[in-house]
Formats: sequence, C-alpha cells, structure tokens
Amino acid sequence: MFIVWHNIERVQDHQLTHRVHKKSTIRINCSKTIFGLFAGFGFLAGTFISMALFYGFSGTGKYYDAAQVYNITDIVQHCIGIVACVFALWRVRLLNYIHRDPNSHDPHHAAHANQELLDMILLAIGLIGELMFSISGLMGICTTKMWQSFASTLIAAHVSRIVQAVFQCCLICIASKLKVSSKRKHEAPGKQTITFLIIVNIAIFIMNLFESDKVGTSEAVVNFYGKENWVFLVRTFSPLTIFFRFHSSVCLAEIWKSTYATKQH
Repeated sequence: MFIVWHNIERVQDHQLTHRVHKKSTIRINCSKTIFGLFAGFGFLAGTFISMALFYGFSGTGKYYDAAQVYNITDIVQHCIGIVACVFALWRVRLLNYIHRDPNSHDPHHAAHANQELLDMILLAIGLIGELMFSISGLMGICTTKMWQSFASTLIAAHVSRIVQAVFQCCLICIASKLKVSSKRKHEAPGKQTITFLIIVNIAIFIMNLFESDKVGTSEAVVNFYGKENWVFLVRTFSPLTIFFRFHSSVCLAEIWKSTYATKQH
C-alpha cells in the first residue's frame, strides 16, 4: 500500500505517455555461493544443537543452565555475525555504486526506489527495537547491581547484539546501492558472505522465535532482572527483534538477487 500511495502522482502524470516495450528478465547467478551455503548450514546446525540443549535443560528444570546456553549461543552467533559483516563490507568495496536519477520517469527504477525506501523504513523500525531491547537489558543489569558471571554473560550478549545489528544495517544500506561490474561478475565479491549472512539471520530468527519467550519465563532470568523490568523488556521489544532478523534476511536476499544479477531488456 505504501508503494501504491507513493506512486499515485507519478502514475497519473505518466501513465498515458509511457509504454513498456518489453518485459525485463532477471537472471540469477547462483555461482560463488557454495562456501557461503555450507558455512551457513553449519551455523544453522550449531543453532539447532544449541536449541536441543536449551530444551533439554529446560525440560529437566535446570533453568539457569538453559539460560546460560541461550546467552552463550547468542554471543557466539552475533560475534560470528560481526566478523561476517565486517568482511562483507570489506569485499563489497569492489562493487560499483549505482547512481539513480530521482527525477527519472522509468517505472522500473521508480518501483525499485520505492521498494528500497520501504525496506529501509522497516529495517529502521526493527533496528530501533533491537537497540532498545539490548539497551533496556543493559539498564536492567545496572539496576540490579548483581555483578556475577551470569551478569557478565548477559552484558556480553546485549553488547554483541547492538554491534552486530549496527554493522549489518550499515552493510544493507551500502550494498543496496551497489552493483557488480561486468569485469567482476565471475568473481562476485561479497556474494559468499551475503549468502552466509542470510542463513545467519534465519538461524537467529528461528532461535529467537522459539526460545526468547521461554528463556524469559526462566526463574533465573526473571529474578535477575526483576519481574517488572523483564516483562517490559520482553513484551515491548522482543517482537521487534524477531521482526528485525526476518526483515534483515529479506533485505540481504534482495541484495543477493539484484546486486549480483545480470539484467537484460
């Protein structure tokens, strides 16, 4: 609906004068993705193993151990994500910047620009939720003043979430403006890492979807933060963190498709 609303004026002005002569064909090149796929599947397998351990500890009443498994997995996942994002940013520097004329009346460019704008708005909403979730968690830890190993794990988890989310948003914003050149289309710099990051976000999305509420009901976590602080944290921002991971995977998939695609008219 947003895209339709944003295009109303443009369509009214040009629908009688513009004619699309030929439908565009997009060829998606799946080369240069094998390593990223295998690394991503390994990451996904590790996530499922962690989830099995989490449910195993929860089922036997070892809620503290379950919470520790969740937090350690969270730290490892986001640290790997940080490294992948930094490496991807270093690789995509070899791509070309696409300059799009904002006054262009090409409907294909207009549709792409509107879709990109909508993606950035949704990404910003998810990022705000991710940041507020982690910042609120850090504030809750500082309020309790219970400095122990569990607190250190929670602090590391929240900080790694913040850093990874910021780096990933920077990568998405930059890579969405780039296009592989004909000279480097066989090399496809950054494509392996983008492929890996898509699966990373899917894995984190799955873990947050099935575990975030359950770890929130853990007595160890609730007692640590305080019931009121934790209810506010989970009910307000947890859905946005799940949405952020889902939408990030969509944005990265769009980058994978459009940045490295060969388009013919």
